[in-house]
Amino acid sequence: MWRRETRSSKQTPLNPGAYRYDATLRNPNGGRSAQDEDGGPVYGGAQQELDDQERLAQSEGGGTALDPDRTPRSIPQAPSMPPSKTPSSRSSNRSESPDKMAGLRNNKGGLDYVMIDIDEILANEEHALHELADVLDRLEAFSRGVGVIPPDMLEVRQDPRVHRELRYDYPFDPSTQRAALGQAPDISNVVRLSTSTEVCQVEQEPEPAWNCAVHWPLAQLALDLSIHTDNVLLKNITVARIQPTELAPKRISGAKLQSRMVDLAYVLKPSVATAAGFANLNVRGNAPSESFNQSCLNTIIDKPLAFSIETKASNVAGDQGLLQITIWAHAQFARLRQLVNAAHGEGQPVPRLLALLLAIVNGATWTFFAASQDKHGKLTLWRYRNEISTNSKIGVYQAVAALQLMLNWAQTIFRPWFEASALPLTPAQRTVFGLRRA
Repeated sequence: MWRRETRSSKQTPLNPGAYRYDATLRNPNGGRSAQDEDGGPVYGGAQQELDDQERLAQSEGGGTALDPDRTPRSIPQAPSMPPSKTPSSRSSNRSESPDKMAGLRNNKGGLDYVMIDIDEILANEEHALHELADVLDRLEAFSRGVGVIPPDMLEVRQDPRVHRELRYDYPFDPSTQRAALGQAPDISNVVRLSTSTEVCQVEQEPEPAWNCAVHWPLAQLALDLSIHTDNVLLKNITVARIQPTELAPKRISGAKLQSRMVDLAYVLKPSVATAAGFANLNVRGNAPSESFNQSCLNTIIDKPLAFSIETKASNVAGDQGLLQITIWAHAQFARLRQLVNAAHGEGQPVPRLLALLLAIVNGATWTFFAASQDKHGKLTLWRYRNEISTNSKIGVYQAVAALQLMLNWAQTIFRPWFEASALPLTPAQRTVFGLRRA
């Protein structure tokens, strides 16, 4: 399913910079793992298909079908050295459900799934994800447990609850780059979240229990400790349907694909500029919706979606989440394109849509994605190879650091782009707010 990018022979390797992971630490015994050699695990999973009624009920009610006979994932021991990969124990030899994904593959504009190659992104300024190069580069370090704790927290390694996992130096960032994103959680919160993860795994808790006990507290903690806590909000959007329904992808035949919802999202707090743009959106009627987003859920209509998170219980196959974020991302691009076209007017050059960042959380495991769409409407979903698991204490530190990285992207990259490119502002308002069309 996931194809690998092919590198040009003309490209030369770049200096990866301070945040790139030291390959000499990959494997304490040297060499590469079997997953390294064959390109890593394939994402997705074969599973018993839901019938049409079940799928419709799931879409209508936001529920998740669970298989009570599925064996829960084991809880791996925390690594004593940074792992070369963090593959899902459930995904190495499985592929996506053909019936569920076939409609997406035949959608208008096309669809592609690609594994992220960070060296390719760094080397190619024309790459669809080049604006995300620094973010993805740092995410690679965090996903390996490197530099996830600021240097002012070195004393935490003496705590007997985490001493074994933090006895090496690599989790501690000697520079100021980690601290520039926000604070790391105190040990009591780390222990609480890793313990809650273990309980949910052992008890085979359903998705709502995971959300309440682990995912929401983790995402809110990352936000509370972020330097952007005053500019971004965490929202529960489990009931946020795609509206208008025309934003959902369509098959080549013209038939609409089933609307899908996700669970959590970081959204931008309204600024003076977005408040003015939202007022114009309602008054001028220059777009077919009274929402900045692909949903008319009242709590988010004036708050642009910056980072969406789909959650699944640990005993639910990963392709369900993949289906949902693919449709969700497609609808978000459709809405952003409407806003950008309306903001620039007829005959004006229209900027390329900014790539989006998303995540699927399957039980304890966080998998990060980027999504891009070209001018012809082709959607590409890029999967980040390494995963982060909150079933260890260092994994909680990793997840908080990664989410604060997403929050930094939301405020410093996505917000400026959205305000400059997608707000329906008058020329006078743009002058007042100091905004130039991108």
